[in-house]
Amino acid sequence: MATHTFLEMLHYSVWVIAIPLVGLKTVPWKIGTIPMTWRSRHWKLALGGVLVLSAAVVLALMHVLAEAPFLLRAL
Repeated sequence: MATHTFLEMLHYSVWVIAIPLVGLKTVPWKIGTIPMTWRSRHWKLALGGVLVLSAAVVLALMHVLAEAPFLLRAL
């Protein structure tokens, strides 16, 4: 189980850290550069909210995966 959790952490680190590093020439935090947000201000707010919520979920999942081996050992 600990090996599986370790591999999941590697997988998440690739998605969260390595893939954004590939696009360093772009500016991902400027939401106005995304074509979907050119329509109106509401699209910018909605997309910004989705991105913040997604980041919170990813951090929560990484936190749970980091504690899983310790919780299993306690059983």
